[in-house]
Amino acid sequence: MSTSAIAKKVNWYVVMNGELNKKGFSKTLLRCIPEWEQEGIMEETHAGICANHIGGKALKVEILQRGAYWPTLTPDALAYVKNFDCDAIKDYLEELNVKYASVSVCHPQSNSQAEAANKLILISLQRKLEEQKGLWADLVSKVLWANRITEKEVTGKS
Repeated sequence: MSTSAIAKKVNWYVVMNGELNKKGFSKTLLRCIPEWEQEGIMEETHAGICANHIGGKALKVEILQRGAYWPTLTPDALAYVKNFDCDAIKDYLEELNVKYASVSVCHPQSNSQAEAANKLILISLQRKLEEQKGLWADLVSKVLWANRITEKEVTGKS
């Protein structure tokens, strides 16, 4: 690696209070996590008390939103989700006499409801950006939250 390439990468990192941090786009600083902590963070984020067994890419985003970072986060998150053992969940459902079925959506892009929801989100973002130019990173989470809690006409639920 050339000296200029290293210099560019170094600019993204800062040591504060004895901890290495990475500068982020939407968060001020992301704490660089040592290797021995990474598995525990993925486990808590994926299967902990406030988790919902999200996929690999979503797991990576959630970890970043919680302020953590390590260089191999993306492949680690994808591998963790792929290797996640659902036996405990299957056993629990079996005890409750609940039939377990694994489902995979082949063509989510053909789902017109998803396209309609995405269209609403984009329209809301465009309106907000007209009012507050340049703040799109701060507005995305607010628009998504508003969309999530807004009652839908078709279902009558948020």
